[in-house]
Amino acid sequence: MADKVYSVKTEQAGKSEDHSPKRNADREILSLALPAAGAAFTALAHTWVDTAWIGRSEDGALGIAALGIASFTVWIYNSFGSLLVVGLTAIVGRYCGAGKIEAARYTASQGLRGAIWLAGFCAVAGYFLAPYFFRLAGGSEELVALGAPYVRIYWGGGFVLLLGYAAAGVFRGHGDTRVPFLLGLVGLALNVILDPIFIFGLGPIPAMGVAGAAWATVICFGVSAVLMLVVLRRRNLLESERPSDEELRLDGSTRISRPGRLGLDYAMLWRLGRIGHPVAMAGVFFSLVYLGLTRIVEATGGSTSIAALAIGHRGEGLAWVIYTGYNAAASSLVARYMGEKRIDLAENRAWRAALQCALISALWGGVLFVFGEEVGACFIDTKAPGSMQVIKEASIYFKITSWSFLFQACDLVLGGAFSGAGLTLSPMLLSASITATRLPLAVLATTIGRGVPEEIWWVIAATAALKGILIIFWFRRGTWKTRSV
Repeated sequence: MADKVYSVKTEQAGKSEDHSPKRNADREILSLALPAAGAAFTALAHTWVDTAWIGRSEDGALGIAALGIASFTVWIYNSFGSLLVVGLTAIVGRYCGAGKIEAARYTASQGLRGAIWLAGFCAVAGYFLAPYFFRLAGGSEELVALGAPYVRIYWGGGFVLLLGYAAAGVFRGHGDTRVPFLLGLVGLALNVILDPIFIFGLGPIPAMGVAGAAWATVICFGVSAVLMLVVLRRRNLLESERPSDEELRLDGSTRISRPGRLGLDYAMLWRLGRIGHPVAMAGVFFSLVYLGLTRIVEATGGSTSIAALAIGHRGEGLAWVIYTGYNAAASSLVARYMGEKRIDLAENRAWRAALQCALISALWGGVLFVFGEEVGACFIDTKAPGSMQVIKEASIYFKITSWSFLFQACDLVLGGAFSGAGLTLSPMLLSASITATRLPLAVLATTIGRGVPEEIWWVIAATAALKGILIIFWFRRGTWKTRSV
């Protein structure tokens, strides 16, 4: 058990494992990163399964294009999930590091309550905004008709997703990334079974196409979320009763209050939101920028290029899985070590996590550079009309963007370290400002250039690399070391 950061078992709650500097740092990081990456992989695999089945439907290229635009709205929804994950990981981890287990349990319960209310807001917003998302991306009415139902189903049934995000944040705060991974596998296995049934129909279940993929995804994520809540309850990691002020107070700046209406502790929710909202806002902004970029892509290459971009994102998704795993490890370890007042170890783990992630993601970038066409062919029927052009354009996307994976790794992992320290607003502003330049740069590149999608791919790669370079210098400044939560 020496490779675990600390135990999450009830009888050992609050008792840290060995944190001596002599511990194998790489092993400690991997013990958190691998399960977290596994959990992220299950989410990615859901999109792979959806895309592969949709790509084998009667009009696969158009279906993938609709799914690609819908995916940007999923990113927006998932950004609201990061509001919970980031806040809960940082505050629960800080309480655990300080030995305040009752406060950690109470924080977890408040986070879950907040997730339910946030999901209600998202359901209403998603229903009305669904067609406008597609029109913002320049999608045709045919794409709107295919994709808008997907968005409404995902956002409407997504309360189980937000509960799952909140539960995953609690587990991360306790240094456990394994449970979300294993229970995510259960949902993935179920999705493999349900996807073709809901997409193509079976018996009394009608063929629903793209909308069927949404139903399968929501059901499967819901099963995983419910199982995570059961495990949290069994491990006694949830407590609705408010502990003492002394237990809740980390330092003199800690906000505390009494639960008000509906049992919501507004001071606690404010603290969770204060840490998580910059990351959530960055995710929403990033997604909106991509909807705008998609409009430019559509103008230069039509639905074929949109489908190629969708496949490109699914191919590079494995790199994002790696980033997510190390982001979770850096966030969890920095939060824990800062709670123990061991800033030197927090910094060491952040840099080592970034190095590991950069090396591994660069290897995947090399695979995409060399075998881009083979990867693209996995997501669409090569005999379908227009499929070979989609695969060719996706391969070009891989060749142009794969070199930036090295820098994206530093951006995402050190961003996780900032989150673990409770410093999220400044990195968000940096990321958002660079992301915002993609729209004017894409317009400029396609105006003065040949007006082809490849020029947009170069803009995406260059701005992604720039973010990584700047975040490295920012983290080295060390302003995060004195952050309070």
